[in-house]
Amino acid sequence: MIYFQLRKTLEDNLDLKKKEIRKGFEVEAFRKINQAITDYSIALSEVHTKYIVPDNYFKFTIPAAAHHDFNLIGNPKPIYDDIVKILKASMNLAIAIEAYQIALLNYVHYDKFIGFRREEAIDMMREFGDFLQSTNAEKMAKEGDKNKFREYIKKIEDKLGNINGWLMDYRIILANHFMGELFNAHLPKRKPLDPRIKTLDVVASPEKVHEEQLKWEQSLVDK
Repeated sequence: MIYFQLRKTLEDNLDLKKKEIRKGFEVEAFRKINQAITDYSIALSEVHTKYIVPDNYFKFTIPAAAHHDFNLIGNPKPIYDDIVKILKASMNLAIAIEAYQIALLNYVHYDKFIGFRREEAIDMMREFGDFLQSTNAEKMAKEGDKNKFREYIKKIEDKLGNINGWLMDYRIILANHFMGELFNAHLPKRKPLDPRIKTLDVVASPEKVHEEQLKWEQSLVDK
């Protein structure tokens, strides 16, 4: 009888120790990943702001046909620098996630979804850079190139804004998973003011992301 009691006590102590180790690992995982998400969000916000207030950054007064101070015509390097900034920040998040992936197996589809959307935004920024390389002040005075300029600005602004929102959702999801029990509390979901904007858990179901992953892999094979 004493043997079984001692054995039960030992097993209980081992289980408790495992839980302590696991919780410590989860807290550390969230701390590192949360910091990487914050850095990624800051980098995105710095770039995103330029597209929210393009007149301040691109120095182009659209209504004026004869007077242009469009400092990126023929010199799209700042656009490509912004792409590098986004890629570096997203790579740091990927490294943090990889380091703690054993604790994130149920959430990898969110990271993949954000990665797909990041690539779409970067592709659009590259197109914008190529457009700036190909245009000039005379072309920008005409409606065709002015409209293209407006379209690129709007599309990139939307894409970067959405990604930043989904990063916020990702942070909330992970905080509730890793820290909710510890603090006996849960953060509320983000509620966008625009009903057209959907949160990460709505747009990135495991099934949808898996299907997109398969299509992406097939596209690599077909190249």
